[in-house]
Amino acid sequence: MVWAIRKGVPLLDWMPLLQGLFAASLILMAGQGLARFGIISILAACLGIMLTAAGADGNTGNAIFYAALGMAFLVSGGLTFRNYMRQAPPEKQP
Repeated sequence: MVWAIRKGVPLLDWMPLLQGLFAASLILMAGQGLARFGIISILAACLGIMLTAAGADGNTGNAIFYAALGMAFLVSGGLTFRNYMRQAPPEKQP
């Protein structure tokens, strides 16, 4: 960060990286050891690094980051719900 400030790199361009690392740590702590949250936290960190390395500006990087993270949560939750419904089908009503 000090290097970026000295070189005159706008801090807004580093937002995807910072948000990726921060979101990854929060997701990992909130996941309480569940594998799907561990995978999503790795995805969040990698996504933040890739967006920053690709040179996405702050607003575009944020939009892509949160859209991809939201899709990851939707897919993960959908797969978990599908597995739950297969293991515990609803009772039939008489």
